[in-house]
Amino acid sequence: MSDAPALPPECMAPPPPLPSPPSLNASGSPPPLAGSLPVPRDPREDPFFAGGAPRRTLRQDPLDPSERHAAQIGPFGASPADASPPAGAPAPATAADAQVRTSLETILPELVRKVAWSGDGRRGTMRLELGAGSLAGGTLVVHADDGRVRVELDAPSGTDVGAWKARLEERLAQRGVDVDEVDVH
Repeated sequence: MSDAPALPPECMAPPPPLPSPPSLNASGSPPPLAGSLPVPRDPREDPFFAGGAPRRTLRQDPLDPSERHAAQIGPFGASPADASPPAGAPAPATAADAQVRTSLETILPELVRKVAWSGDGRRGTMRLELGAGSLAGGTLVVHADDGRVRVELDAPSGTDVGAWKARLEERLAQRGVDVDEVDVH
């Protein structure tokens, strides 16, 4: 015989029988589970669908990155010149006005040669190497640390650094950005 302890009698009992499969109802499908709603077989009966196409039931967040991206690219195949102005905005009077509203994605490669950024949830740095205009060849660096902002502009030679410093300070103040220091050299 074995030295193993004997099992209690309840462990030796046969397992309980498996539940029987659910019976089919008149439509040939199993009855719904307790607490669940019946699933309509016809998409037109489903409140999620309108005319056979799904409709959004949740409110869209305009600040969601995927919503902003979709808004920027617009309908498939549309060019920035074909884009209509937003609701409530005055329509462009001339072709030149329509070109002014061109996408940032179109003109950014002409304005900026290089872009670099880094950061965590508390601080960050962005560096732009400018490629066009009076600051072509210059570098703009913006540092943010716990809400404190520092701006550095390394302007190309021959640039009026005093005017650019005043312009940057004025524009940032207009937008409510509290800047610790603006350094233009």
